[in-house]
Amino acid sequence: DLIGSFRFVNGGKYVVLCAGECFNGDTEIMTEFGFVKFSDLSKEVKVLQVLPDGSADFTYPLAYIEKEYDGDFVLLNNPKFSLEATANHNFAYLDHKGEMYKRKATEDVPQTSSVLLSTQTDGQGTGLSEDQIALTLAICADSKLDTQKSGRVKAHLSFMKARKIERLIGILSRLGVEYTSYVNTYASGKTYTTFNLALPDYISDKRIPVSWVSTATAKEKDFILDELRWWDGNECKLYTEFTSKHKSECDTVQALCVTNNRYSVVRERSNKLGTWYVTSIHKKSFLGSMQKPSLTKEVVNFKGKVYCVAVPSGYIQIRNKGKVAVVGNCDFLSAFQMLRDYQISRGSDEKYDPIACVTPTVGEGGCGKQIQGNYKFLDKFERIVVCFDNDAAGKAAVEKITPLLPRGKVYIMTPRYKDCNEYLTKGKEREFVTDFYNAKKH
Repeated sequence: DLIGSFRFVNGGKYVVLCAGECFNGDTEIMTEFGFVKFSDLSKEVKVLQVLPDGSADFTYPLAYIEKEYDGDFVLLNNPKFSLEATANHNFAYLDHKGEMYKRKATEDVPQTSSVLLSTQTDGQGTGLSEDQIALTLAICADSKLDTQKSGRVKAHLSFMKARKIERLIGILSRLGVEYTSYVNTYASGKTYTTFNLALPDYISDKRIPVSWVSTATAKEKDFILDELRWWDGNECKLYTEFTSKHKSECDTVQALCVTNNRYSVVRERSNKLGTWYVTSIHKKSFLGSMQKPSLTKEVVNFKGKVYCVAVPSGYIQIRNKGKVAVVGNCDFLSAFQMLRDYQISRGSDEKYDPIACVTPTVGEGGCGKQIQGNYKFLDKFERIVVCFDNDAAGKAAVEKITPLLPRGKVYIMTPRYKDCNEYLTKGKEREFVTDFYNAKKH
């Protein structure tokens, strides 16, 4: 099916055919359960949409893109971010005034611009007290779990450091949790204090709950990230390092950071004893600079599947090579947004349904077969407005697909700018609406 078509199965007066651009399958998108590869993203999971002011919330995508691609791929790298996308995908930037805007991956932007790396969410709450959260983190970091014949699970925690021992005793005392403890001194001379207690019902295993990424309030996230230093944290001069041999744990901690206006990056470390992972927990957010020479830009050829989603705000948070950034989503949503905003400005949004906007799952040059396969869907509309990019590839695609569309219903829109998104980024929404309604019958 054409992307976006599932929302307009009953047809209507207008349908707009636009182009869409994407990321490779290894790029990850922030979801309600942390970062997930685009290639593994389920349609039953909410993703993070970022608002222009930097705040964010979780929502179901309006559309999903998965298509074969063979063409230019842009690699944009900086010490703090790593972006890889098809040539016409929308990257997101902040101007010198802090206003967010979009530009194509191939386009240059002023060196005074920057890339937003973290956002701020404020969930409904975990339903736990601070001491319950602290005990959860202690058990995740330093316990062994033992399932007894009765089915009850016991947690055993052993510490050498006095600060951890004192911290845990205080938590257990305030919570009224019953426990036993003893001290063992081994032949090596090391002394451990061991605590034994029944695993509380609100703790299911030794993993930091990834659901906290979407459910925790901003205040709870601050507490979680500060509490980690007591257990698996190492205090550095400018930040705390969270260490784990499990990458999934470090990924969850990073997700908590970057959805709470904190900069964070995950790094792999190893020595002769093995491999482990480290997540930096900074106290504040940072921006990715577009200044050279720290910024590198390269265009390579890419052949394979690419992916994206469309969200109402037009901005999503992604991770590539352990680095996080906010980016724009696909062009066809720009058309949807401008037409819907026009309906709202005229007070006709309640009277009329949104104008359908769809895009092929394959590139403009190879979408003919899919257009043919969706003939019945497109024939449900009175007007089919074709709005492909205003470049050689887009014009060639228009010539190729128009004979495949229902006769007498095709209208060709000639963009005065390169594509739908450029109208939006230039603040020319009314010009887009004018050009849309002035599309010429084919």
